[in-house]
Amino acid sequence: MSIPDFTDESGLLTPEQLLAKRKALGLSQVKFAAALNVSVKKVSAWEHGKAEPSEDEIEKIAALFREKVCCNK
Repeated sequence: MSIPDFTDESGLLTPEQLLAKRKALGLSQVKFAAALNVSVKKVSAWEHGKAEPSEDEIEKIAALFREKVCCNK
């Protein structure tokens, strides 16, 4: 499973890269899940490669990463 990495034109995010990017932005699973309006269990499943986000969730992830990277919030 790969998630498009819209903050970087280099390609896609693997579950491990999603985890690393979330942590690099200083977001706990709880805060990440709240920002995306999903459960912590769902975030954990994505990060362990046990589930894939929907297209809508992928767009929300990409928007959150763009916001965090662009504005250093």
